[in-house]
Amino acid sequence: EPRTLGDHTWQDQAACSTSPQHRVDPELFFPEPDEIDRIAAAKTLCAQCPVRRTCLDTA
Repeated sequence: EPRTLGDHTWQDQAACSTSPQHRVDPELFFPEPDEIDRIAAAKTLCAQCPVRRTCLDTA
């Protein structure tokens, strides 16, 4: 089903959601080029995310 502009309800399903069950520091997604461990952690989290495509489309 199409989403309207500004509809971010999909974020509730994101693996990185800031809900009490999923606390992820948003800075994880803005690593420096030499922070290989942080880059790997972000990629691992995104790989298992059920709304990855929507997230990438809106990034």
